[in-house]
Amino acid sequence: MPGARRRPSRDVATGPAALIERWSGLTVTGLCVLVVALAGYVLARKVGGRALFLLVYAGIVVIIVARLVPLGGGPAPAGTATPSQSAPPITTGAVPPHGSIVFDEFSSLARVELAFIVLGTSGSTPMTDASSAGLVAGDAAWSSDGSRVAFVVGQRGSWRYTGDGDVYVMNADGSDLHQLTHGFGVTSPTWSPDAAQLAFVRNQGSELCTINADGSGLRVITRAHHYYQLPRWSPLGNLIAFQSDIGDIDHEAIFTVQPDGTHLHRLTPVDTGFPSWSPDGRQLAYRYGDRLMLLEMATGKTRPLTTCSLPCVGDFAPSWAPTGAAIAFIRQEDSGAKQHLYVIDLASARLQRLGDTDTQQGAPTWRP
Repeated sequence: MPGARRRPSRDVATGPAALIERWSGLTVTGLCVLVVALAGYVLARKVGGRALFLLVYAGIVVIIVARLVPLGGGPAPAGTATPSQSAPPITTGAVPPHGSIVFDEFSSLARVELAFIVLGTSGSTPMTDASSAGLVAGDAAWSSDGSRVAFVVGQRGSWRYTGDGDVYVMNADGSDLHQLTHGFGVTSPTWSPDAAQLAFVRNQGSELCTINADGSGLRVITRAHHYYQLPRWSPLGNLIAFQSDIGDIDHEAIFTVQPDGTHLHRLTPVDTGFPSWSPDGRQLAYRYGDRLMLLEMATGKTRPLTTCSLPCVGDFAPSWAPTGAAIAFIRQEDSGAKQHLYVIDLASARLQRLGDTDTQQGAPTWRP
């Protein structure tokens, strides 16, 4: 199941293209240095003079610096966060209404797109067409006013697991699409309440980071755990919840940390994950085993939200409606072979299944 219980590798994903590019860069640099050195040696033998040797060595230094430090207008090196205005044309222009649910829609790991659905209607509408560029798109997160959406774009079949994706941001209508990070290996972006920053995990979940909305100010706020997954910034702005290991990589729980990286605190028992804040920040929905639970932050009291029996295998990925009256989530069914989008009304506990029957859904989020 995409994003559910996979353990990220500790190795930074590079991919064949990155390795070839890195090797070719070193090879070209080495050849340039060798040519200049040989030429200098020949000239020195013929002409002589210490000044010529110094000139040759200065040329070698210039070549190395030119290869290592890109000049203006060149591609950003891996790990930088300069927004790019030349993002691939992967948006459809379809605008999800306020109160609609945006989610990952996929028929296979090779084709994942953002889509949305409006309650009371049938069928979904695609927001992205990343597959036309040989890419996948998912993991959407809305700014608190619903004007901008951040999401992850990566290579087909790999970004969610191997961490080779990057954060893109666009307006709700698909305009002003730009790439925010470059080469970070990012998943699960989440906005601060004032939309001034985003948090995400990078390098296959080995670090929890924050970054300014303009792409500046990257900061690793914690890397003490084996892995970090699914950060969610509290609407109150004071905490970021995430799921992580408890010292044993095979067991996980939900933790909170302040945005500056201080006051790390374990919040839930073992075998819990997928935190989701209520709009007022007073409650937290999360997965516990095969069902969803609600936690009252002030009292610590919990209560079950869903029950799961065959053909249900597990409920996960809760997301609160902006009104606080309902929660969307993903239910894994058919012996784990299918993932479907559901909504539960909190007052009546009534369940409603949404989405097309010939596709699967994941990572729901409501547009405020």
